[in-house]
Amino acid sequence: MANIFTNLIANTSPAVPAAIVGRAESRIKNYLQRMETSMKSKLSSTNTEANEVSVIAAFGGTATGGNFTISVDLPTRGISYTTASIAHDAADSVIETALDSASPATVPDGDIAVVGSATNFTDGTMTFTANGSANVSAMPALITITDVDLSGTDPTVGAVTRSTPGRKNRNGHQAISDLNIALGCTHNAGEAAVLTTAVANYVGWPDRAPLDVIKWLGDVITKEEGNNYTKLQLETLYPELLNLN
Repeated sequence: MANIFTNLIANTSPAVPAAIVGRAESRIKNYLQRMETSMKSKLSSTNTEANEVSVIAAFGGTATGGNFTISVDLPTRGISYTTASIAHDAADSVIETALDSASPATVPDGDIAVVGSATNFTDGTMTFTANGSANVSAMPALITITDVDLSGTDPTVGAVTRSTPGRKNRNGHQAISDLNIALGCTHNAGEAAVLTTAVANYVGWPDRAPLDVIKWLGDVITKEEGNNYTKLQLETLYPELLNLN
């Protein structure tokens, strides 16, 4: 894995500011080049590209009839869809076919694979892996299940666990941690934005990244995640950012 600062220098969305008249380098690019030489930082496993994997638990209680639906939300692509009603005892192949039938043309058939640990939701879990086309692969793909009319003895749909959140390589996220710009400010796209331990690096102020670098990294992370949550948190921690052009 290349140095994260090498990756950030090569970033094109948004691009590192080009040379400015009267100066050999912009401050942002100059700073990144210094960090490239001194830090040799690599992406951690929590920031490397990964396909979304979600697991839905087995039904609670006892389901003997009725239906459920599965919904998919691709927040960074603005795509969402819901299946038609699916029988309570549907096998994984039936659920995958229902997803294919409900998906738009931008999400081709087979983009989300479904594999059951047992026969169906009455006796096991279902794993959903988003590893298909560009709109799904290495993207957050949020899966939810809804009880339509399940019947039996107190049947309930199972909880959804994002065992591997989908993401592109997150060089910007790695940088704000490695540079001690903020802690607790990053999150997985699609998750509720909860800030718990974020602190600005006011200790050792001369060593803190320049404000224009922090502002630019906020824009990079917005592109990485498809939302501006981290950028807004950085502006809360460093209100001076709001005064930068």
